[in-house]
Amino acid sequence: MEGEGGEGGGQNVPAAAVADAVPAQTTDIKMQPFVPAMDQDETGRMWRKWKAELITRFRFFRIQNDQDKTDVISIYGGEHIRELIDTLPNEPTADEEEERDEFDEIICQAGPLFHAYDKSRQR
Repeated sequence: MEGEGGEGGGQNVPAAAVADAVPAQTTDIKMQPFVPAMDQDETGRMWRKWKAELITRFRFFRIQNDQDKTDVISIYGGEHIRELIDTLPNEPTADEEEERDEFDEIICQAGPLFHAYDKSRQR
């Protein structure tokens, strides 16, 4: 009798294919939410560190899909990030009709918000 995996009775699936098939929702990235500090300088440093950690976890857990990244930042980003997401337009503009990368848009919008101190230092 032949096994479920085809000839030979076993499944020969490369480990990388299995890892890529694991949906992001089964991954617990255990990320602390981003909470801005009272000091703008400290908030900017904290944002850069938090964003770098998030991107590292995306790479480690192989989260590449834009919608998965957006969901992760919404879930783990905390109240301030969710408020920022709520202010973004839901529909792509005419220039963005091809493909809109919502995660990148969130990061782009958050950067100036949490790096406000940089402008005062560039004078």
